[in-house]
Amino acid sequence: MSSESNARPPSWHGILAAAEVEFDLHGYDGVRVEHVADRAGFNKSLVYRHFGGKRGLWDAVVRQAAGRREAQLTSLPATVAELLAELARRLEADPTGTRILLADDGGADPSSDPERVRHHEEMVGFVRLLQTSGELEPEFDPGLFYLVLLGIAALPVTMPHVAAVVSGMDPAGPEFRERWEDTLVWIADGLAG
Repeated sequence: MSSESNARPPSWHGILAAAEVEFDLHGYDGVRVEHVADRAGFNKSLVYRHFGGKRGLWDAVVRQAAGRREAQLTSLPATVAELLAELARRLEADPTGTRILLADDGGADPSSDPERVRHHEEMVGFVRLLQTSGELEPEFDPGLFYLVLLGIAALPVTMPHVAAVVSGMDPAGPEFRERWEDTLVWIADGLAG
């Protein structure tokens, strides 16, 4: 969390936490400022004072979720399997943030808010490193390859009901996670060639 947000009053943090829950449960279109205020235990005028309205609240939630992705990597992935496993761990560690970030439309101009896309740019950079090291073929478009990995890794988080039905396991349970990781390694080895 940035030092700027640490200097914010407790009401700001409470409203932001309530908004994250509401956006995760109902999506952007389904959220009303009144519901966020009620969940946070504050008057809706305070939401408007802190965030300017629903769009400002959404932008703050997205920036907060994106910020949680920073500095999570302990070592550089040396293989596609390690990169896919790292991506899956990031998504699973923060399912609410994952759903928020995947639902983000980027705002009016995504390039004007680099915090929103920094975590994606980092992962594309890892794909480029794998190409440079010879682990991955250079003809793959690094951005599109990252999208493939993101889509694969996000499935249990974005569609847990489908994961449960087709696997017969709880996607949050240890058996699913172990078998899912094994499957990701197998997929990554196939993608790397």
